[in-house]
Amino acid sequence: MYLKLFCLLTSLTIPLNNLFSQDTLRYEEKVIYQSEDFPSRGKQFVADLKYGREAILFSDRKMKLEYCYYYDNERNCHGDTYEIINDSLVAVNGISWHFQQQSSGAYWVWRKDRIATEYGQVDSLLPFTQKGIFYTVSNQTQDTLWQEEYHLYKKGNPRRKPTFCFYDTKIEEKVYEYDEVTIPPTKLDYTSLDKVEIHLQYCVSQPLVDISLMMCIITKEGNIVSMEQALGNLDSSCPATMKEIILKIARWGKVLPASKNGKPINSRWFITIDHKARQLLHPIFA
Repeated sequence: MYLKLFCLLTSLTIPLNNLFSQDTLRYEEKVIYQSEDFPSRGKQFVADLKYGREAILFSDRKMKLEYCYYYDNERNCHGDTYEIINDSLVAVNGISWHFQQQSSGAYWVWRKDRIATEYGQVDSLLPFTQKGIFYTVSNQTQDTLWQEEYHLYKKGNPRRKPTFCFYDTKIEEKVYEYDEVTIPPTKLDYTSLDKVEIHLQYCVSQPLVDISLMMCIITKEGNIVSMEQALGNLDSSCPATMKEIILKIARWGKVLPASKNGKPINSRWFITIDHKARQLLHPIFA
């Protein structure tokens, strides 16, 4: 079922010298499936698929790392393209990351958009190999929105998928519950923090996926922190949608905090998620 070939490389890191344009190097054995053994490529076939990594080298500054299997004579691959743009920028599938090498040989990397900045460490640039935890931080409040942990590469795994985790910001002073506040928090224009609208386009293939409420803490300084799912089952199955929700809330920036007896306080608050499939208001908005 499998045809084992000599592995030309064994390390994830490819030196930046002695590379030749358009060369293809194989990290692992070539994986071949025969149609006579596997006449149907259904869900079970896909679930049990094994892959071998192949690197396509365009130059000493650009490569593509693919995960491949062969079905008879048909090559089936998918992967990512990496290119070092200059001494401080590397592109991953066209998305630019800033990098700075450390004394250990690893690199600090970060990318920033209008709302948030993501940063972490990579072992190498070609390919761009994430390690440890990557954090995403609000540009306006500097609070961490979420984190992702990259596990070690496992043979046959087509992606080094990170584990999405909500981030828990430590609050030193008391956090009041929603029904203990005198005046609820609002946006700076005094409008309610009651609802975020989304479309579950990323989750259409998942059964029983839903989300109705997000829970967060609004500090007495007006920062929205410790955002997490309060009611639903989205976080593990659809992290892309969960990130979309958190970023939409982060766009509000600083808000007016809740108050009790005329003083600003830390409060636990709930935000309704409306995705047109289910509308459920928390009692504080009912």
